[in-house]
Amino acid sequence: MHYHDEMGDAVLRRYAASLNYRARQYQSAGQLNADDLRSLLLTSSGKCEWCHVSLVNSDFEIDHIISMSSGGANVTDNLAVSCMRCNRRKQKKSPLQFALEFVAAKGYKTPLVVRILALYDATAYKQHSLFDEVPDAETPGYTVSDAEDPHNPPDSGSYRW
Repeated sequence: MHYHDEMGDAVLRRYAASLNYRARQYQSAGQLNADDLRSLLLTSSGKCEWCHVSLVNSDFEIDHIISMSSGGANVTDNLAVSCMRCNRRKQKKSPLQFALEFVAAKGYKTPLVVRILALYDATAYKQHSLFDEVPDAETPGYTVSDAEDPHNPPDSGSYRW
């Protein structure tokens, strides 16, 4: 579907019907309507809920956070507005697996990722490349307090191998 500031009822009804059809195929609970999808779109503020990229004048999809093939319901609490890239990368992964991969790669957490990490009581960190430069004491602006203790990683942020 293509995102516009004003999504017409006919487009939203067709999209809801498509999601409901797939839900019946998977025998998933729940049925959506155009108002459910409009509310979801308004809540997203025109951004992908996974990566926060703007969706205005772009193609997007409605993602079942827990895929219907994995037993996820076809209800608004299990839906996220997603850019095509995030939805394709997530595919049938568990939401926790995708959230952990996302934070490791991108280094930041969106509200949806924070919600998923809290639901599973998990912590995620950015994964640094083995080739990243590590500052030394001679680096301008670097202080000892900037150093990371490998035996006591920070509560949030990044880690090093």
